[in-house]
Amino acid sequence: YENICRAVSAVHDDPSQSVADIVKYRATGLFVLSHEAHTLKSLKTIIPNTHLFVELRPGIQEKPTQNLGKELKLELVATGDVYFRLQSDHAAHITLRAIEKNTTLKQLDPMECKSDQHWFRNEAEMVKLFPNSLNALNNSRYLADRCKRDWSFINTIFPGLSLKETHESNKKLKDKVFSGAQKRYGEIDKNVRCRIEYELDIITQKGFAPYFLIVQDIVMQTRATIGRGSAAASIVSYCLFITQVDPLRYTLQFDRFIHPEREDMPDIDVDFPWDERDSILEYVFKKYGKERTAMVSSQVFLEPRSAVWEVGKVHGLSNEEIKIITKRIGWYTSRRDLEHWVRTDQRFANVDLDETLIRVLRESEKIVGVFRYPSVHPGGVVIVPDKIRKYVPVLVAPKGVQIVEWEKDQV
Repeated sequence: YENICRAVSAVHDDPSQSVADIVKYRATGLFVLSHEAHTLKSLKTIIPNTHLFVELRPGIQEKPTQNLGKELKLELVATGDVYFRLQSDHAAHITLRAIEKNTTLKQLDPMECKSDQHWFRNEAEMVKLFPNSLNALNNSRYLADRCKRDWSFINTIFPGLSLKETHESNKKLKDKVFSGAQKRYGEIDKNVRCRIEYELDIITQKGFAPYFLIVQDIVMQTRATIGRGSAAASIVSYCLFITQVDPLRYTLQFDRFIHPEREDMPDIDVDFPWDERDSILEYVFKKYGKERTAMVSSQVFLEPRSAVWEVGKVHGLSNEEIKIITKRIGWYTSRRDLEHWVRTDQRFANVDLDETLIRVLRESEKIVGVFRYPSVHPGGVVIVPDKIRKYVPVLVAPKGVQIVEWEKDQV
């Protein structure tokens, strides 16, 4: 898993790298497939034969591939080299390639697209595709069975993982909380002490001490913050000056924030001034190191309005022609039956639906919901104990910060 994360990150760094360069120092635990003879020959010096396979894919003849396997003493694996779900989705694939290349369908280089053979086949269809390569098909099942898929993502990864660091974090949190309690309450009476000790006991048992310390450290970089949400029910948050509401005074229950039986992380919402965001992020990157940190991505998908806009462009329509449709589609419209909607809804009554516009609507229906590009989440930062690329695939944004491929809920 670590090596596949590193390999994907390396591809983002430089897509022109050879496969051998990408996996040279990241080969452990990986199965590598290729249909290129020169690539396989270079990989044989890095990867054992048990983990290196000749790929038999659509568009490649069986006999030459079998001969290559014999020459290199490597097993074959049959794949679909899948780029779309159904064979009928091939036109949508071409449209998406034109969108990605920012060109029209007429100007799109055919070499930028896959043929109509790269769809997701079932087992019977794979046998029909490669009738003389049953071993290659069986090896596909073998590889699938060898891949780990029962991942448990229950445990949270904190910036410090050693027992020594955990002990130090627990002690540091306790000291900071009682120091803050003296500033908040003056004299620490029995009720305050009991509540603090109760909360600290649960927080340290669950290993959340580093989390509170990091949030407190970031909050201290500016006084113009507002901690809100269920974190306001915590006296620990109050004594760390993360929140400004005394939970004892307002009888707020800590279990609403962190329940002893709750497994997921508590959510501490903190609002920062918009004009201090960049300086606070830079502080985090500088303190923890850019190799250990990354921003969370915000994934942008094609909505009905943007789909019509993009498809209209690749068909060579002008902005004015596209706006005839898009200006009547709300930004948050979730409808996918675009052709039927435009034909029947009164708001489109005066639209002249020529053949090109009908084609644009039909193709737009096919690509609504497709991933378009990653953006940067305005406030999501990930901090890990060592190198971030060990845990998640990352890419580098134009501004130079690393971005996790995943969006916040996936992280």
